[in-house]
Amino acid sequence: MPARDAKTADAPEVTPAAGSESVWKVRLASFDRRFPRGRLMLLLVGLLLALNVTTALRVDRVSKIDEQYWIDHLLNGADFAIDRGGAPILQETVREKCTRGFEGFPDLPKCTKGRLNPSKYGYWHGVNITGNEPFYFFVTGPIARVLRSTPIDLPPNDSLVTWARLLGSVWAIGGLYCLIRAGEILGVRRRLLLLASVFIIATPALLHANTIVTPDATALLAGGAVLLAALSWERRGSPWWLFGLVAIVAAAFNDKNGIGILLVLAYFAVRALAGYLKQADDDDLRSWPEYARISALLVVALYLANRGWDRMYVWIQTDLFPVRGLADISNNPIARSYGNRDIGFWHLFGPNTVFMMFPPFQDVAPPIERTHPLYVLFSRGAEYVAIGAMLAVALRDRLANKIGVLGFATLGTLLVSPTLTVIRNQVDGGSFDQPVWRYALAALPALAIVLACAARTRFAERSLTVLTVVLYFSAIYVVFRPPTVV
Repeated sequence: MPARDAKTADAPEVTPAAGSESVWKVRLASFDRRFPRGRLMLLLVGLLLALNVTTALRVDRVSKIDEQYWIDHLLNGADFAIDRGGAPILQETVREKCTRGFEGFPDLPKCTKGRLNPSKYGYWHGVNITGNEPFYFFVTGPIARVLRSTPIDLPPNDSLVTWARLLGSVWAIGGLYCLIRAGEILGVRRRLLLLASVFIIATPALLHANTIVTPDATALLAGGAVLLAALSWERRGSPWWLFGLVAIVAAAFNDKNGIGILLVLAYFAVRALAGYLKQADDDDLRSWPEYARISALLVVALYLANRGWDRMYVWIQTDLFPVRGLADISNNPIARSYGNRDIGFWHLFGPNTVFMMFPPFQDVAPPIERTHPLYVLFSRGAEYVAIGAMLAVALRDRLANKIGVLGFATLGTLLVSPTLTVIRNQVDGGSFDQPVWRYALAALPALAIVLACAARTRFAERSLTVLTVVLYFSAIYVVFRPPTVV
């Protein structure tokens, strides 16, 4: 045999397994360089889809949270048509309801051949009695229609509604990405951001919003995008006009996204106060005139969220594209339930008002599967953990850094928003609309970051890990288990 030279003799012999392993390490390192959050997002997306897709396909009944009307908006929006109060309900809407069933109404008549009478299926006089900004439906509807044209047939009967429900996960993925980016700006570890993200996606209110047809599906993305834009602007990483545009667009998709804007407004107010008192210890602090100017943009966005887009929508309906022959809906059941009701002190400041979004985890009308005692127990426990995290961060860090200010802003916003909601509805139309948890879903990205920041000790991190795991798997478990009503 020919003698090997010194270099050849000293070189380690590489086995095929070792060579394959080194190739994968190189590829993984290259992937991490190109996509710094790639592995984290892939894991997060996998967990989100496993939960949301399972829920959307198995819990197929129409939700009591106005989904029977949102479906009509969706079907119109799929053709870029504007849904109007007083217009006849579409036949496809009625057929979706009678095919799927209606949550809490087991005696709903079965579908029949031919034309269906909407009044027999719970539609007041057979007309639409609700309205909302059309932008969510103009985005989700056409995409769902394109997806339905593919060879994949989703039950029941290749339903456009099922595709729209699955698209709720896409809105959520965008929100989770903004959450991760915002947390990184604040210096939060990615492992903790992952835990906090999984924690919130398994809570009942957000899970429900992400798996039905509702403008509330935009809340996580809207709240996360506004928060990320705010922190990027404060760090001098984005122009002021881009931040303003993000806030205005977020307000356009749902009026309840205004709570996410209000949270950022509170954050800026406290940051400006910290600078004035010289208590902030970071270099990202802006001057109070800068905070004042950018806050003016947020006030405009808040106005658009609460009234501006609604008035524009009415103008489009009545002046730009008027339609004759619409039914009078002034005496509809919703107007009778909420309208012309005076409010008192306890409506504004009673515990059933002040703490209704503190935190926004519970579900006002959950599917019967999620009334299982196991899931109820863990979701209630999640509430106390979130409250403790907000108090701990706000009291421990105070005004010294951005995390403490974010904790204080989140805490304050969730406590004052229900009262502000009651006042707005009373001033606007003399109605009383009881605030509920889902109204504040846009605050969840900030709350998740605060939750991650609160886990500073090994014990706290392990406790958060355990609760996140049991909450997540209990949410999946109860979907497959026969329902138990409590």
